[in-house]
Amino acid sequence: MIMNYLSLISRRTFQSIIDNLFLKFIKTGKNEPERKKSVCLLRLDGLGDVVMFVDAIRGYGELFDKQGYEITLITEDWIAPLFEGCPDLGRVIGCDTRRFKRDFAYRLRFLGDIKRSGYDIFINSCINRELLYGDIMAHASGAGCRYGFHSAPQKACEKVIGDRFYTALALRPEHIHEIEKNAALVGLVSGETCKPRKPRMDWHGKPDKKGYFIIAPGAKDAVRRWPEIRFASLCRILYEELKLTPVIIGGKDDVQIADSIARAAPEIPFENEAGRLDLPSVAGLVSGADFLIGNDSGPAHLGVAAGTKTFVIATGGNFTNCLSYPEYLGIDHIMIHQSDKSCFDCGGKCKYKVDGIFPCVENVSVEQAKEIVLKNLKGRQA
Repeated sequence: MIMNYLSLISRRTFQSIIDNLFLKFIKTGKNEPERKKSVCLLRLDGLGDVVMFVDAIRGYGELFDKQGYEITLITEDWIAPLFEGCPDLGRVIGCDTRRFKRDFAYRLRFLGDIKRSGYDIFINSCINRELLYGDIMAHASGAGCRYGFHSAPQKACEKVIGDRFYTALALRPEHIHEIEKNAALVGLVSGETCKPRKPRMDWHGKPDKKGYFIIAPGAKDAVRRWPEIRFASLCRILYEELKLTPVIIGGKDDVQIADSIARAAPEIPFENEAGRLDLPSVAGLVSGADFLIGNDSGPAHLGVAAGTKTFVIATGGNFTNCLSYPEYLGIDHIMIHQSDKSCFDCGGKCKYKVDGIFPCVENVSVEQAKEIVLKNLKGRQA
């Protein structure tokens, strides 16, 4: 009988108990004299999810600025520089989530810093909550008001413990876009109905150069990457039609992909910036481009936030939740996808995939992509 009950307790539960014991010995910074009221926003996600949170940051900024609060954002350490200079934030903190999970000393030090900061309000905006990340950070804050989303189905003990770390939880309805979910949490915090607006990231400036378009061929998951040879063929067509220089962007993991594209079309004067620029520089470069073409990945959302016309080779996995921005926002975001959408919104659990990339990506041809891009760029042909 005892063993049956123990089997319900996960490793995450044991870790949260250890974290809680440690936090009891850390003093909060709430009682420091002349301390400014403060809010902590937490968003530990991939680039696309964090960029889609930009509009919510603006909403929190408008709400709390009137009340004299300083806002701190905690996000992934490699994404944090993207928000330096954001007018709605007073402070940006980067968290190495891999190290937070594996390095016990780093974990406890990070949780201790959160508690010592003495936040008055803590908002975990991660739509998919995790006990060992956002939940324990919310608990460590000791804030009088702690907000988050209702957790996804998980082990009962984790849900019971995690939910107790919050003072109020927002519903997480399915089949609406992420920015609408973010707006729902802003509404819970403000006590008013909140509608999403266009994501806007305009504090990085624009480069002096003109006459180029962006290619973003990378993706965190290889199954979402349109083949390099097709990107090369599309660039060849667009260069001949528009006389615009293709600029390739991406992280260090995308260097090999970018090199393959450039080698496949040696007659095209590519500017290969993959692995060479930091995120703020990439954001500035994207904002000055005529348009962007990318996979279902973070740079596509960065293009939307920068106000750049964006074309996406779309997968069906999270089509409604992430890719299909609400039409009422009027975002210049065009998806290129297979005609049959009956299997879309599978959450990445493709029943048709055997090996290689997702079939919905494989089914997008160069000819289809060319027609959609040129149709939406009427008047730009040379």
